[in-house]
Amino acid sequence: MQEKIEILRSLEGILAQKFTIEDEIKEIPQLLEAQQEVLNSINKKYLELYNNSEEAAEALKELNERLQQTITQRENLEKQLSVTSTLREYEATEKERKDTEANEQFLRKKLIAKEKDMAEHSRDLEDKESLMKAQQETVALATQDRDSRMSEKVSILDGLNAQRNELITTLDNDLVFKFERIIRNKDGKGIVPIHGLVCQGCHMTLPVQFVNTVRKNEEIEFCPYCSRILYYDEAYSDMKDKYLKRPDTLVIEEGGLADFASDEGFEEFN
Repeated sequence: MQEKIEILRSLEGILAQKFTIEDEIKEIPQLLEAQQEVLNSINKKYLELYNNSEEAAEALKELNERLQQTITQRENLEKQLSVTSTLREYEATEKERKDTEANEQFLRKKLIAKEKDMAEHSRDLEDKESLMKAQQETVALATQDRDSRMSEKVSILDGLNAQRNELITTLDNDLVFKFERIIRNKDGKGIVPIHGLVCQGCHMTLPVQFVNTVRKNEEIEFCPYCSRILYYDEAYSDMKDKYLKRPDTLVIEEGGLADFASDEGFEEFN
Protein backbone atom coordinates (compact mmCIF):
# COMPACT_ATOMS: atom_id res chain seq x y z
CA MET A 1 0.00 0.00 0.00
CA GLN A 2 2.85 2.39 0.83
CA GLU A 3 4.25 1.84 -2.65
CA LYS A 4 0.92 2.82 -4.17
CA ILE A 5 0.83 5.99 -2.03
CA GLU A 6 4.31 6.92 -3.24
CA ILE A 7 3.21 6.40 -6.85
CA LEU A 8 0.22 8.65 -6.24
CA ARG A 9 2.47 11.30 -4.71
CA SER A 10 4.63 11.29 -7.81
CA LEU A 11 1.51 11.33 -9.97
CA GLU A 12 0.15 14.26 -7.96
CA GLY A 13 3.00 16.53 -9.02
CA ILE A 14 2.82 15.44 -12.64
CA LEU A 15 -0.95 15.93 -12.81
CA ALA A 16 -0.74 19.35 -11.17
CA GLN A 17 1.77 20.43 -13.85
CA LYS A 18 -0.26 18.78 -16.60
CA PHE A 19 -3.49 20.57 -15.69
CA THR A 20 -1.66 23.89 -15.32
CA ILE A 21 -0.16 23.48 -18.79
CA GLU A 22 -3.54 22.52 -20.24
CA ASP A 23 -5.10 25.67 -18.77
CA GLU A 24 -2.25 27.76 -20.17
CA ILE A 25 -2.76 26.21 -23.60
CA LYS A 26 -6.42 27.28 -23.45
CA GLU A 27 -5.42 30.82 -22.50
CA ILE A 28 -2.69 31.29 -25.13
CA PRO A 29 -5.07 31.99 -28.07
CA GLN A 30 -6.99 34.61 -26.06
CA LEU A 31 -4.46 37.40 -26.65
CA LEU A 32 -4.47 36.69 -30.38
CA GLU A 33 -8.27 36.63 -30.41
CA ALA A 34 -8.35 40.03 -28.69
CA GLN A 35 -5.88 41.47 -31.21
CA GLN A 36 -7.87 39.98 -34.08
CA GLU A 37 -11.06 41.58 -32.76
CA VAL A 38 -9.30 44.95 -32.74
CA LEU A 39 -8.17 44.38 -36.32
CA ASN A 40 -11.69 43.37 -37.37
CA SER A 41 -13.05 46.57 -35.84
CA ILE A 42 -10.44 48.69 -37.65
CA ASN A 43 -11.14 46.88 -40.94
CA LYS A 44 -14.86 47.53 -40.56
CA LYS A 45 -14.27 51.23 -39.87
CA TYR A 46 -11.84 51.46 -42.78
CA LEU A 47 -14.41 49.90 -45.11
CA GLU A 48 -17.05 52.38 -43.95
CA LEU A 49 -14.67 55.29 -44.53
CA TYR A 50 -13.67 53.91 -47.94
CA ASN A 51 -17.31 53.62 -49.03
CA ASN A 52 -18.03 57.12 -47.76
CA SER A 53 -14.98 58.40 -49.63
CA GLU A 54 -16.13 56.73 -52.84
CA GLU A 55 -19.61 58.25 -52.45
CA ALA A 56 -18.06 61.67 -51.75
CA ALA A 57 -15.85 61.37 -54.83
CA GLU A 58 -18.87 60.50 -56.98
CA ALA A 59 -20.85 63.41 -55.56
CA LEU A 60 -17.90 65.74 -56.20
CA LYS A 61 -17.69 64.55 -59.79
CA GLU A 62 -21.42 65.16 -60.36
CA LEU A 63 -21.16 68.59 -58.79
CA ASN A 64 -18.25 69.49 -61.07
CA GLU A 65 -20.28 68.40 -64.11
CA ARG A 66 -23.25 70.52 -63.00
CA LEU A 67 -20.96 73.51 -62.47
CA GLN A 68 -19.43 73.15 -65.92
CA GLN A 69 -22.88 72.90 -67.46
CA THR A 70 -23.95 76.04 -65.60
CA ILE A 71 -20.81 77.92 -66.69
CA THR A 72 -21.45 76.93 -70.29
CA GLN A 73 -25.07 77.98 -69.98
CA ARG A 74 -24.06 81.39 -68.54
CA GLU A 75 -21.49 81.95 -71.27
CA ASN A 76 -24.05 81.13 -73.96
CA LEU A 77 -26.51 83.55 -72.41
CA GLU A 78 -23.86 86.26 -72.34
CA LYS A 79 -23.23 85.70 -76.05
CA GLN A 80 -26.95 85.76 -76.70
CA LEU A 81 -27.24 89.17 -74.99
CA SER A 82 -24.98 90.72 -77.60
CA VAL A 83 -27.28 89.70 -80.44
CA THR A 84 -30.72 90.43 -78.95
CA SER A 85 -32.81 92.76 -81.09
CA THR A 86 -35.57 93.82 -78.70
CA LEU A 87 -35.63 95.18 -75.16
CA ARG A 88 -38.05 92.48 -73.99
CA GLU A 89 -35.77 89.74 -75.32
CA TYR A 90 -32.78 91.44 -73.73
CA GLU A 91 -34.46 91.69 -70.31
CA ALA A 92 -35.60 88.06 -70.41
CA THR A 93 -32.13 86.87 -71.41
CA GLU A 94 -30.48 89.03 -68.76
CA LYS A 95 -32.77 87.64 -66.03
CA GLU A 96 -31.93 84.09 -67.07
CA ARG A 97 -28.24 84.97 -67.13
CA LYS A 98 -28.40 86.37 -63.60
CA ASP A 99 -30.29 83.29 -62.34
CA THR A 100 -27.68 81.07 -63.99
CA GLU A 101 -24.86 83.14 -62.51
CA ALA A 102 -26.43 82.87 -59.03
CA ASN A 103 -26.73 79.12 -59.47
CA GLU A 104 -23.11 79.02 -60.60
CA GLN A 105 -22.00 80.82 -57.41
CA PHE A 106 -24.09 78.42 -55.32
CA LEU A 107 -22.51 75.42 -57.01
CA ARG A 108 -19.01 76.86 -56.56
CA LYS A 109 -19.57 77.26 -52.79
CA LYS A 110 -21.03 73.78 -52.57
CA LEU A 111 -18.08 72.43 -54.54
CA ILE A 112 -15.60 74.07 -52.15
CA ALA A 113 -17.41 72.49 -49.16
CA LYS A 114 -17.44 69.10 -50.90
CA GLU A 115 -13.74 69.35 -51.69
CA LYS A 116 -13.07 70.13 -48.02
CA ASP A 117 -15.12 67.10 -46.97
CA MET A 118 -13.30 65.00 -49.53
CA ALA A 119 -9.91 66.08 -48.14
CA GLU A 120 -11.04 65.15 -44.62
CA HIS A 121 -12.26 61.77 -45.88
CA SER A 122 -8.88 61.18 -47.52
CA ARG A 123 -6.96 62.05 -44.32
CA ASP A 124 -9.23 59.85 -42.22
CA LEU A 125 -8.82 57.03 -44.71
CA GLU A 126 -5.03 57.36 -44.69
CA ASP A 127 -4.95 57.39 -40.88
CA LYS A 128 -7.19 54.35 -40.66
CA GLU A 129 -5.16 52.55 -43.31
CA SER A 130 -1.95 53.17 -41.32
CA LEU A 131 -3.65 51.95 -38.16
CA MET A 132 -4.92 48.88 -39.99
CA LYS A 133 -1.44 48.00 -41.28
CA ALA A 134 0.05 48.45 -37.80
CA GLN A 135 -2.61 46.19 -36.30
CA GLN A 136 -2.05 43.61 -39.03
CA GLU A 137 1.61 43.50 -37.99
CA THR A 138 0.57 43.15 -34.35
CA VAL A 139 -1.71 40.23 -35.23
CA ALA A 140 1.07 38.61 -37.27
CA LEU A 141 3.47 38.86 -34.31
CA ALA A 142 0.78 37.59 -31.93
CA THR A 143 0.20 34.64 -34.26
CA GLN A 144 3.90 33.80 -34.28
CA ASP A 145 4.03 34.11 -30.49
CA ARG A 146 0.96 31.88 -30.13
CA ASP A 147 2.40 29.21 -32.40
CA SER A 148 5.75 29.29 -30.60
CA ARG A 149 4.22 29.13 -27.13
CA MET A 150 1.72 26.46 -28.17
CA SER A 151 4.52 24.33 -29.59
CA GLU A 152 6.52 24.70 -26.38
CA LYS A 153 3.56 23.94 -24.11
CA VAL A 154 2.41 20.97 -26.18
CA SER A 155 5.93 19.53 -26.02
CA ILE A 156 5.93 19.86 -22.21
CA LEU A 157 2.43 18.36 -22.04
CA ASP A 158 3.49 15.37 -24.16
CA GLY A 159 6.32 14.71 -21.71
CA LEU A 160 4.01 14.95 -18.70
CA ASN A 161 1.46 12.63 -20.34
CA ALA A 162 4.22 10.11 -20.99
CA GLN A 163 5.26 10.23 -17.32
CA ARG A 164 1.63 9.97 -16.24
CA ASN A 165 0.99 6.95 -18.45
CA GLU A 166 4.09 5.23 -17.12
CA LEU A 167 3.08 5.76 -13.49
CA ILE A 168 -0.53 4.60 -13.76
CA THR A 169 0.27 1.16 -15.20
CA THR A 170 -0.01 -0.43 -11.74
CA LEU A 171 -3.01 1.63 -10.58
CA ASP A 172 -6.70 0.84 -10.87
CA ASN A 173 -8.44 2.87 -13.60
CA ASP A 174 -11.20 3.99 -11.24
CA LEU A 175 -8.62 5.23 -8.73
CA VAL A 176 -6.75 7.14 -11.44
CA PHE A 177 -10.01 8.72 -12.62
CA LYS A 178 -10.96 9.82 -9.10
CA PHE A 179 -7.47 11.05 -8.32
CA GLU A 180 -7.28 13.15 -11.46
CA ARG A 181 -10.64 14.75 -10.64
CA ILE A 182 -9.37 15.54 -7.15
CA ILE A 183 -6.17 17.15 -8.44
CA ARG A 184 -8.09 19.28 -10.93
CA ASN A 185 -10.70 20.41 -8.43
CA LYS A 186 -8.48 20.80 -5.36
CA ASP A 187 -5.77 23.13 -6.70
CA GLY A 188 -3.30 20.35 -7.44
CA LYS A 189 -3.34 18.85 -3.94
CA GLY A 190 -4.72 15.32 -3.88
CA ILE A 191 -2.86 13.61 -1.00
CA VAL A 192 -2.79 15.15 2.46
CA PRO A 193 -1.76 13.95 5.92
CA ILE A 194 -3.81 13.53 9.05
CA HIS A 195 -2.38 15.36 12.05
CA GLY A 196 -3.95 13.91 15.14
CA LEU A 197 -7.57 13.68 14.06
CA VAL A 198 -7.51 16.57 11.59
CA CYS A 199 -7.40 16.35 7.78
CA GLN A 200 -4.76 18.80 6.59
CA GLY A 201 -6.64 19.35 3.32
CA CYS A 202 -9.92 20.72 4.68
CA HIS A 203 -8.95 20.97 8.40
CA MET A 204 -12.01 19.01 9.46
CA THR A 205 -11.87 16.72 12.50
CA LEU A 206 -12.28 13.09 11.52
CA PRO A 207 -13.86 10.25 13.53
CA VAL A 208 -11.41 8.22 15.59
CA GLN A 209 -12.36 4.89 14.00
CA PHE A 210 -11.77 6.32 10.53
CA VAL A 211 -8.38 7.76 11.52
CA ASN A 212 -7.34 4.35 12.88
CA THR A 213 -8.35 2.80 9.54
CA VAL A 214 -6.18 5.31 7.68
CA ARG A 215 -3.30 4.65 10.07
CA LYS A 216 -3.38 0.93 9.32
CA ASN A 217 -2.49 1.83 5.72
CA GLU A 218 -4.20 -1.19 4.26
CA GLU A 219 -6.42 0.54 1.70
CA ILE A 220 -6.63 3.89 -0.06
CA GLU A 221 -8.87 6.08 2.09
CA PHE A 222 -10.51 9.35 1.04
CA CYS A 223 -11.43 12.24 3.31
CA PRO A 224 -15.22 12.20 3.74
CA TYR A 225 -15.27 16.01 3.64
CA CYS A 226 -12.84 17.12 0.89
CA SER A 227 -12.40 13.76 -0.93
CA ARG A 228 -8.58 13.93 -0.90
CA ILE A 229 -6.54 10.79 -0.30
CA LEU A 230 -5.36 10.57 3.31
CA TYR A 231 -2.33 9.16 5.08
CA TYR A 232 -1.45 9.26 8.74
CA ASP A 233 1.58 11.41 9.50
CA GLU A 234 3.53 9.29 11.99
CA ALA A 235 6.38 11.81 12.07
CA TYR A 236 3.99 14.50 13.25
CA SER A 237 2.54 12.17 15.86
CA ASP A 238 6.02 11.21 17.12
CA MET A 239 7.10 14.82 17.30
CA LYS A 240 3.96 15.83 19.16
CA ASP A 241 4.31 12.93 21.61
CA LYS A 242 7.94 13.83 22.25
CA TYR A 243 7.11 17.49 22.78
CA LEU A 244 4.32 16.60 25.21
CA LYS A 245 6.51 13.89 26.82
CA ARG A 246 3.91 11.24 26.06
CA PRO A 247 4.51 7.57 25.14
CA ASP A 248 5.73 6.97 21.58
CA THR A 249 2.55 5.15 20.65
CA LEU A 250 -0.58 7.22 20.33
CA VAL A 251 -3.59 5.06 21.14
CA ILE A 252 -6.74 6.27 19.50
CA GLU A 253 -10.01 4.93 20.79
CA GLU A 254 -12.35 3.67 18.15
CA GLY A 255 -15.81 4.92 17.40
CA GLY A 256 -17.64 7.19 14.90
CA LEU A 257 -18.00 7.46 11.18
CA ALA A 258 -18.35 4.32 9.10
CA ASP A 259 -17.14 3.62 5.57
CA PHE A 260 -16.15 6.98 4.16
CA ALA A 261 -14.25 5.34 1.30
CA SER A 262 -17.41 5.16 -0.83
CA ASP A 263 -18.00 7.20 -3.95
CA GLU A 264 -20.23 9.68 -2.09
CA GLY A 265 -17.26 11.98 -1.51
CA PHE A 266 -17.01 12.44 -5.28
CA GLU A 267 -20.55 13.66 -5.88
CA GLU A 268 -19.26 17.23 -6.14
CA PHE A 269 -17.15 16.16 -9.17
CA ASN A 270 -19.98 14.46 -11.06
